[in-house]
Amino acid sequence: MDNRKKVKDIGFLGMNSIYSLGPPVDVRLFFDCIRFFVVPKYSKEDWGLVTDRLYKRYVRFEDISETKRLFEIIREEFLKISSNEINWTKDFLNGNIVTKLDLKSTTLLNLFARYFWAFDKHMEFVDFSVKSKLDYYTPIKIGRAEITWSIYENGRPLAEYDELEGEPFWNRADL
Repeated sequence: MDNRKKVKDIGFLGMNSIYSLGPPVDVRLFFDCIRFFVVPKYSKEDWGLVTDRLYKRYVRFEDISETKRLFEIIREEFLKISSNEINWTKDFLNGNIVTKLDLKSTTLLNLFARYFWAFDKHMEFVDFSVKSKLDYYTPIKIGRAEITWSIYENGRPLAEYDELEGEPFWNRADL
């Protein structure tokens, strides 16, 4: 019998879609890289839309355009940063090497390509919904990337996310 604890698979949820990103350590690393490499360079931007709203809550409909614009800044900056010069296990992963990321990727953009792809896919669904006048928006969140969990998260009242203190739901040990 295998007694190893299964590593959670975290992903972008919303618009009736689930896009897997990897284990919690990978998702935290993505946001740590944003905080470390991008936020200080663009300190006048409203990074809370990404580092708080997306990271631990949800993207409100009225924030979609600005969140997309911030993701473009992140994409441009990640393209400029060589991932080969970073000691991942020492500087970011604290010795934890349970990752699905290819730490030998040439740039941060390559390292986190799946994150940008998944975000773009969600934005395509949002754009389609708006253009088709479907009047339908399921807030984009980060959560467990399994169908059962996504159903649970979609049923969770948004007020619980808004009132959330501490770690995001997806990064809690009890879930």
